[in-house]
Amino acid sequence: MQILRLFILILLATGIAPTAAEVTIKKCQDASGTWHYGDYAAAECERAKITEIDGRGLKVDERAPPPTQEELDAKRDAATEAKEAKRVQARQRELDLRLLDTYDTEQSLIRARDERAAAFNQSILSDESFRKQLSDELVDLEAHSAKPRDLEILRQQIAEYDRVIAGKRRDLDNLLQRFNKDLERFRQLQGSPADAAAR
Repeated sequence: MQILRLFILILLATGIAPTAAEVTIKKCQDASGTWHYGDYAAAECERAKITEIDGRGLKVDERAPPPTQEELDAKRDAATEAKEAKRVQARQRELDLRLLDTYDTEQSLIRARDERAAAFNQSILSDESFRKQLSDELVDLEAHSAKPRDLEILRQQIAEYDRVIAGKRRDLDNLLQRFNKDLERFRQLQGSPADAAAR
């Protein structure tokens, strides 16, 4: 405070200074706790709060310290997360509306699930039947010492059926998971309790 008064007295003595009430000085405290005074913020105080005081030592203004890089990063990350959450909510609303437009009751959704699953199962059974015929034919040809080329063709056909059947089973599992997830969401949207019976 003495430095401030001395500074004001020097300015007044030169006749170029305004009255004490009109003079303002900035002060700040750096990270090490040292106080700095001047007409502008000291370089040491770039990251500190700056207080502006008048000639009587009264605070007239105060500038908060600028945000740190960590604070700026956190703000950016929070904005990104909020934007993503908004996008996810909008997508969920769209899916909910589609679900409610597609099925009018829980039973209609269960019926659709069961019909799709039955179609998948029928296709898998059909492929398994063809695979069994090829497998029986392979056993027969091996017993009668068929040409190696014919045996290899049959093995490749059987392997292809195995691949197709495995793919259809995966698709069926995914279908059931999707339908069961839709069923759970439908119940939430309708406010009805979960069906205790296993389906």
